[in-house]
Formats: sequence, structure tokens, C-alpha cells
Amino acid sequence: MARAPAIEVDVLVIGAGFSGLVAASSLVRQGVECAILEASNRVGGRSKPGYLMGDPIDLGAQWITPGQSQVYELVQSYGLETTPQYATGNWRLRHNRSTKDHISGKSPLSFLASQDLRASLRKLDRLAQTLSINQFWTKPIAKKWDAFSVEAWKRTNLQTREARHYFDMLVRSSMCAEASEISFLHFLGVVQSVGGVQDLLLGQEGFQREVVLGGLHQIAAKMAGELKEHIHLSVPVHAIDQSKDGVTVYGGKKTYRARRVIVAMPPAMAGRLVYNPSLPARRDALTQRFPMGSVIKCFIGYDRPFWRTDGYSGHMIDLDSYVSFAFDATPPQAEYGVLVAFFVGDAARQWSEKKMEDRRQIVVNRLSKVFGEEAEHPMDYVDCDWAAEDWSRGGFSGYMPPGVATTLGDVMRQPCGNIHWACAEISESWIGHVEGAIRSGQRAAQEVLDWIKADDGIDIGTIEVHPNARSSEAIPEPSQAESELARQATS
Repeated sequence: MARAPAIEVDVLVIGAGFSGLVAASSLVRQGVECAILEASNRVGGRSKPGYLMGDPIDLGAQWITPGQSQVYELVQSYGLETTPQYATGNWRLRHNRSTKDHISGKSPLSFLASQDLRASLRKLDRLAQTLSINQFWTKPIAKKWDAFSVEAWKRTNLQTREARHYFDMLVRSSMCAEASEISFLHFLGVVQSVGGVQDLLLGQEGFQREVVLGGLHQIAAKMAGELKEHIHLSVPVHAIDQSKDGVTVYGGKKTYRARRVIVAMPPAMAGRLVYNPSLPARRDALTQRFPMGSVIKCFIGYDRPFWRTDGYSGHMIDLDSYVSFAFDATPPQAEYGVLVAFFVGDAARQWSEKKMEDRRQIVVNRLSKVFGEEAEHPMDYVDCDWAAEDWSRGGFSGYMPPGVATTLGDVMRQPCGNIHWACAEISESWIGHVEGAIRSGQRAAQEVLDWIKADDGIDIGTIEVHPNARSSEAIPEPSQAESELARQATS
């Protein structure tokens, strides 16, 4: 069956997650004719709406934190509101089959384990700040750090078993993978990109500071509303041909032509497309060696937030279970209560093969051991297994195993002919976060505008980035003494 005549635009964007939406919006505002092709029947990528107890929830990205200037700018521009993550009361730690209460802001570990963990986290911060901004793989010592995993560093630097278990949980919660799978260099690069190791902590002391009332996914929906005529849903792209004249993209049963294309997909998913001619060998290798993390996000609804009455914040960490951590996700002014819990890393991979009802049972069982018998009787349950999502195949972000960053890192953002790249994984800051996805989309759009200016001789504008954005000037390069400290710290 013959294809319909090709749809022609100046720029095609593949993927309607935050990177793709921001890239397209930036280009359209500059008068560039643009179309977004999205494989699924919705926008938002790894930000996904859902419902529990009749109200909207975020099945994907949920929390934001000060310093994420581009997210907050969008929240304000669309008239949305934020509210602090509920943190009133003690939180609970389950370890070695016992459950203990802990006051927010205080260490949940024994004195020796607490000192051990604090010293190691401070060391991580110092090492991260010695890396080159935006290109963490370029310093001479980077190759050494890229040769081993986070697990290897942990075994050398953390001495107590309790601190090691807690550190493992922090790594899983931030990377959705096991410490043994992740390059120590890539982990340091992520730490540096978010401004320090504080982001690894859970709760209001870490990244989970605020939520958007009604859900973070609203931002993507509102951007899509402005771009409605440019968005084509349920169009899975399977091939990209390029020549000196531009690109031809095959999606669904249609053909699209453009001068440039922005592939707004994580490397692992971008590698599933067919490219003609083939991608350069190193760029193709990157797509094969940049897997997605694994996470299952679970929401549990109760007739009331009973944990609050009992003096708890709803935040728990379980070092003994497949269900690693949980938070209170009750909407403000709601009479009912909601907890959100997570399977991450190996646990997510194992429970991905189970039915939702089986996952519900183990989540409820673990919550009852932490918060008591009332947790055994939920009114509603829903979860999202991100590894099973057809057009994501994992979340919340991808990660680099040892040896990838120093051999292939320089091609992450490098255009391939007429093809540009954008996603949270390759952002210059806030790697793996919505904020990073937004900034990556802005960068890719600016690349295209620069090319149009050079090719047509017309300066049609620049992409405006909030002045608080991290840049190569944001943090000074480490001194020789600081670099020597980094070498000593891992020797």
C-alpha cells in the first residue's frame, strides 16, 4: 500500500516528553515550522497522570525542589501552585526485622554507622566538585573513576554494614539501579549536576521538597495545549533517513520530511530506531550501553491518613524489603489518606513479572509492618511499572555502567548530521530530572536555531534560559590542591 504524500516542516521533534515539548515550544516561538511525533496516545513522557480515590496523581515524575528554576518558571507561567511535601511527625526505619521511629533531620542510624555514612557522603561531594562542569568525563582522573562501580567504592569507603545498607538504598532511590551496575564516575556526575549529595537524601532534607497541586503532569498537558496543532499522537517513529537536503522520518503509516530532527528520547530508546545511513559507531555504541533504570511506583489509598493521627509523617525506609521507601501523598484538604511507595532496581525487575494484585499484596504487607494493622485495609491501589511502559521501557532515568562515560560521553549531545539529541540523561545539569529534560530541550532547540542562522544567514533569536541555570561559570574549576585531594580520596 502506497504511503500518503509526505508532511513537510522545518523541524521534526520525536517524543513529546518534557524535552520534546520544550524544544518544539522554543522553536515555534521563534517562528520555526515544527511538528512533534509521539508514539503513545498522551504527552509527558516519564511524567504520567493517573487517578486514585477519584483524584489525579503523578504516576511518574512528582517532586520538585528549589534550584530547579525552569520547572518553577513553568509552574508560575501556567498559574499552577506548589505545596510542601508533608513531613509533620516522625518517620520510620525498618532494618533487621525491627522498626524504629526517627525525627526528621536526625540520622536514623547508630552512632558509628551515622558517622561512617556522613563521612562518605562528604567525600562524595568533594570528589564530585572536582569534575569538569557539564563534561564530567574529561578530567584525567575520570578514567580511573569510570573503571569501577559505585559498589566497589562503597566497599572501600564505608566500613559498617548498617551504613552500607543505607547507602545502597540511597543509590537505588536516586538511580533506580543497583550500586554494582553504575559507574562511579557517572554517579559523581549526577551528584555534581544537581548541586551536591544532598539530593540523594530522602524526604524534605533531600529532593522531595514540594509537589505541584493537581500533579506535575499538568505542565506537560498545558504545554501540549499551546502546541496542539503541532502534535501528532500515536505515531511511533521507526526509521530516520537523512541526506544533505534534510531528513525523512517514517512514523506509523505516514512520512514526514524536515530540514532537521530532534530525537527527544533517552539513548536506550533512541537506539531502537533504524537510521539510514547508520549512526556513527560510537553514538550507536552509546545507545547500547546506556540502559534505563527500573522502578515501580505504587499508590495506596485509605479512608483516612491514620499515620498522621499516630504521629507519623508517612515517610518510611525499609532496608529489609522489596518495597524500599514510601511517602505521604495525601492531597491537601482531602479527608482520605494516600501513601506512595516504590520498588526500585533489582526489586522492580523481579516484581515487574508479577501481577498488580501480587504487588498490591506485598506493598500492603510491608506498610502494615511499619505503620500498623490499619495499613492492611486500603480502599484503592494503583501502580505503574515503568519497565513495562512500551515507549519508556524503564525509569526514572538511564545510567552508565563502568567504562562508558570516558569512552563515549563526548558523543552524548553531539549532533549526527541533521539529527540532534535531547533528554534528561544527557542534560548538562539536573541529570535525570524533569529540570534536566527541560534544559536539554532548550539546548537542542538552540542548536537548531544556530544552524538555521548559519544556513540561511538569518538570526531568528535565541532560547532564553533562566539566569539561575547552572553553567560552566556556575562553579569554579577545582584548584590543583582540590584535584590532589580527589586523587587521595580514592587511592
